[in-house]
Amino acid sequence: ESFLKQGTGDLNLHAEVLDLHSSLRRAQRRLEEALGILNEALEMYRRIENSQGVGKVLLQKAKILEEMGDLGAAVEILKDIPSEIDPARHPELLRYARFNLLGCYILNRQYKAAQDLLPEVRALVQDSQPIERLRLHWAEAKIASGLGRVAEAESAFHEVQTAFLERGMSYDAALVSLDLAVVYLRERKLSELKQLASGLVLLFESRDVHWLDSTGRAADMKQLTEQAVNRLADVLRRKQTTREA
Repeated sequence: ESFLKQGTGDLNLHAEVLDLHSSLRRAQRRLEEALGILNEALEMYRRIENSQGVGKVLLQKAKILEEMGDLGAAVEILKDIPSEIDPARHPELLRYARFNLLGCYILNRQYKAAQDLLPEVRALVQDSQPIERLRLHWAEAKIASGLGRVAEAESAFHEVQTAFLERGMSYDAALVSLDLAVVYLRERKLSELKQLASGLVLLFESRDVHWLDSTGRAADMKQLTEQAVNRLADVLRRKQTTREA
């Protein structure tokens, strides 16, 4: 902060330091402050016509807004990013923007919009790292589930869950398990749901996330609701975000 106050006259450097400052505030979960600092960095990048800096800051703003629960605002920012950057010079920014937009549509249950965007994201991700293609497959499964294509969703969730477990990515595998739980609830596959839940209890409790009812006992599978599963998923996503910030 003292460096920022002193200044160097180099707006690009100043914007980069503001970017780092914002990242610190985000890690501290001071999200409103992080957003304000990013707005300062964004203004500087625009003044010096640094479209790459503009794109990076907009991506970060959208992510913070998503974490704050303002998915509508995050969607609007992500939709605008292609017009703010030069996609030919910075294709990775375009890929991240469209992929993150897909994710926000899914979180906001805008499954038709996500389905319409899917072909573009597939084309952008086809030559990416395997983990990105795996996350896209996960998104495809969520869209299928949201649009009622249950058999397709169940098969895809199993594939993604297995792949995450093979990579030792337990948080992601647990989140996929919750997606599967929603599918089982809709199909009333209670025995499969019970088996799935038993495998999640130890993982959740080791991270202070509990699949428990108000009596402190394991939740009754017959009484478990889709809303309860979604709340657990939200808790786990927040813990994962805090850990990675």
